[in-house]
Amino acid sequence: MRKTARLILSLLMILIILSVSVFGYGNTIYMYWDKPHAKMYSTEYTLSSMPVRYGKVTYIPVDDALKVCGFSLGWDSAVNAVTALKGNTFSYIIVNSNVLWKGEYKYTSPDSTMFFGDVFYMPMDMFEVLTDDKIIVSDFGALAKKGVR
Repeated sequence: MRKTARLILSLLMILIILSVSVFGYGNTIYMYWDKPHAKMYSTEYTLSSMPVRYGKVTYIPVDDALKVCGFSLGWDSAVNAVTALKGNTFSYIIVNSNVLWKGEYKYTSPDSTMFFGDVFYMPMDMFEVLTDDKIIVSDFGALAKKGVR
Protein backbone atom coordinates (compact mmCIF):
# COMPACT_ATOMS: atom_id res chain seq x y z
CA MET A 1 0.00 0.00 0.00
CA ARG A 2 2.82 2.42 0.85
CA LYS A 3 4.57 1.70 -2.46
CA THR A 4 1.37 2.44 -4.36
CA ALA A 5 0.90 5.71 -2.50
CA ARG A 6 4.51 6.72 -3.20
CA LEU A 7 4.12 5.85 -6.87
CA ILE A 8 0.94 7.90 -7.16
CA LEU A 9 2.54 10.83 -5.33
CA SER A 10 5.61 10.63 -7.58
CA LEU A 11 3.45 10.59 -10.71
CA LEU A 12 1.48 13.59 -9.48
CA MET A 13 4.68 15.51 -8.81
CA ILE A 14 5.98 14.71 -12.30
CA LEU A 15 2.70 15.88 -13.84
CA ILE A 16 2.83 19.13 -11.88
CA ILE A 17 6.41 19.80 -12.94
CA LEU A 18 5.65 19.01 -16.57
CA SER A 19 2.53 21.16 -16.62
CA VAL A 20 4.44 24.14 -15.23
CA SER A 21 7.28 23.70 -17.71
CA VAL A 22 4.94 23.21 -20.67
CA PHE A 23 2.16 25.68 -19.85
CA GLY A 24 4.00 28.20 -17.68
CA TYR A 25 5.58 30.27 -20.46
CA GLY A 26 4.70 31.49 -23.93
CA ASN A 27 8.01 31.02 -25.75
CA THR A 28 11.52 29.96 -24.97
CA ILE A 29 14.15 32.54 -25.86
CA TYR A 30 17.79 31.50 -26.05
CA MET A 31 20.42 34.13 -25.29
CA TYR A 32 24.16 33.70 -25.18
CA TRP A 33 26.95 34.89 -22.88
CA ASP A 34 29.52 34.83 -25.66
CA LYS A 35 27.56 36.04 -28.70
CA PRO A 36 25.22 39.04 -29.05
CA HIS A 37 22.32 36.97 -30.40
CA ALA A 38 18.93 35.73 -29.30
CA LYS A 39 16.89 32.92 -30.79
CA MET A 40 13.14 32.45 -30.61
CA TYR A 41 11.51 29.63 -32.56
CA SER A 42 13.91 29.17 -35.47
CA THR A 43 14.62 32.88 -35.95
CA GLU A 44 17.93 34.28 -34.75
CA TYR A 45 18.22 37.98 -33.85
CA THR A 46 21.37 40.08 -33.54
CA LEU A 47 21.47 42.15 -30.37
CA SER A 48 23.60 45.18 -29.56
CA SER A 49 24.19 43.88 -26.01
CA MET A 50 24.57 40.50 -24.36
CA PRO A 51 23.14 39.38 -21.02
CA VAL A 52 25.38 40.05 -18.04
CA ARG A 53 25.86 38.34 -14.72
CA TYR A 54 26.22 40.47 -11.60
CA GLY A 55 26.69 38.46 -8.44
CA LYS A 56 24.22 35.59 -8.72
CA VAL A 57 21.76 37.52 -10.89
CA THR A 58 21.40 37.34 -14.68
CA TYR A 59 20.43 40.63 -16.30
CA ILE A 60 18.79 40.95 -19.71
CA PRO A 61 19.28 44.03 -21.97
CA VAL A 62 15.90 45.74 -22.00
CA ASP A 63 15.90 47.47 -25.38
CA ASP A 64 16.99 44.66 -27.68
CA ALA A 65 15.38 41.77 -25.86
CA LEU A 66 11.94 43.36 -25.51
CA LYS A 67 11.90 44.41 -29.16
CA VAL A 68 12.64 40.79 -30.12
CA CYS A 69 9.56 39.84 -28.07
CA GLY A 70 7.36 42.31 -29.95
CA PHE A 71 7.22 45.20 -27.48
CA SER A 72 7.13 48.88 -28.43
CA LEU A 73 9.29 50.90 -26.04
CA GLY A 74 9.16 54.47 -24.82
CA TRP A 75 10.19 56.65 -21.90
CA ASP A 76 8.14 58.25 -19.11
CA SER A 77 10.25 60.92 -17.42
CA ALA A 78 7.58 61.55 -14.75
CA VAL A 79 8.21 58.12 -13.20
CA ASN A 80 11.76 57.57 -14.54
CA ALA A 81 10.74 54.42 -16.38
CA VAL A 82 10.97 52.66 -19.69
CA THR A 83 7.46 52.02 -20.99
CA ALA A 84 6.69 48.77 -22.77
CA LEU A 85 3.56 48.20 -24.82
CA LYS A 86 2.44 44.89 -26.26
CA GLY A 87 -1.11 44.37 -27.39
CA ASN A 88 -3.28 46.25 -24.91
CA THR A 89 -0.89 45.86 -21.97
CA PHE A 90 1.12 48.92 -20.96
CA SER A 91 4.02 48.30 -18.55
CA TYR A 92 6.56 50.35 -16.61
CA ILE A 93 10.15 49.19 -16.03
CA ILE A 94 11.37 51.64 -13.42
CA VAL A 95 15.05 52.63 -13.43
CA ASN A 96 17.06 51.46 -10.39
CA SER A 97 14.00 49.78 -8.90
CA ASN A 98 12.90 46.23 -8.22
CA VAL A 99 9.28 47.04 -9.13
CA LEU A 100 7.69 46.26 -12.48
CA TRP A 101 4.16 47.31 -13.40
CA LYS A 102 2.58 45.04 -16.01
CA GLY A 103 -0.77 46.63 -16.63
CA GLU A 104 -2.40 46.73 -13.19
CA TYR A 105 -0.17 43.94 -11.84
CA LYS A 106 2.72 44.99 -9.60
CA TYR A 107 5.66 42.59 -9.54
CA THR A 108 8.47 43.00 -7.02
CA SER A 109 11.73 41.31 -7.92
CA PRO A 110 14.42 40.49 -5.38
CA ASP A 111 16.80 42.50 -7.61
CA SER A 112 16.70 45.97 -9.18
CA THR A 113 17.01 47.17 -12.74
CA MET A 114 20.29 48.90 -13.49
CA PHE A 115 22.59 50.35 -16.08
CA PHE A 116 25.81 48.63 -17.12
CA GLY A 117 27.64 51.27 -19.10
CA ASP A 118 24.97 52.94 -21.22
CA VAL A 119 22.76 49.84 -21.51
CA PHE A 120 19.65 49.41 -19.34
CA TYR A 121 19.20 45.91 -17.90
CA MET A 122 16.50 44.14 -15.95
CA PRO A 123 16.79 40.98 -13.84
CA MET A 124 15.86 37.80 -15.71
CA ASP A 125 12.93 37.01 -13.39
CA MET A 126 11.43 40.44 -14.09
CA PHE A 127 11.89 39.94 -17.84
CA GLU A 128 10.12 36.57 -17.69
CA VAL A 129 7.19 38.07 -15.76
CA LEU A 130 6.85 40.92 -18.26
CA THR A 131 7.08 38.78 -21.40
CA ASP A 132 5.56 35.50 -20.16
CA ASP A 133 8.54 33.88 -21.93
CA LYS A 134 11.26 31.61 -20.59
CA ILE A 135 14.87 32.73 -21.03
CA ILE A 136 17.74 30.28 -21.31
CA VAL A 137 21.20 31.83 -21.25
CA SER A 138 24.24 29.74 -22.08
CA ASP A 139 27.41 29.77 -24.11
CA PHE A 140 26.55 29.71 -27.81
CA GLY A 141 28.77 26.70 -28.37
CA ALA A 142 27.19 24.76 -25.50
CA LEU A 143 23.69 25.21 -26.89
CA ALA A 144 24.89 24.32 -30.37
CA LYS A 145 26.18 21.00 -29.05
CA LYS A 146 22.70 20.28 -27.68
CA GLY A 147 21.16 20.92 -31.09
CA VAL A 148 19.46 24.19 -30.11
CA ARG A 149 21.37 26.31 -32.58
